Amino acid sequence: MLISATGKVTFTGKASASKACTETLQLETVKAAFGGKDLSKASETAEIDYSASGVKLDF
Repeated sequence: MLISATGKVTFTGKASASKACTETLQLETVKAAFGGKDLSKASETAEIDYSASGVKLDF
């Protein structure tokens, strides 16, 4: 996960040795939350723009 100063969060897929983790990332509801991306695959990347959503990230 990478958080930019503009409020965009980038999630990078990664293969996992955990069957439970892989199966969770492949659930339709989880994929929908990441724009249809299957983050159990290392080739997938999803970006969420929190600055456009009204969510305040305050670190």
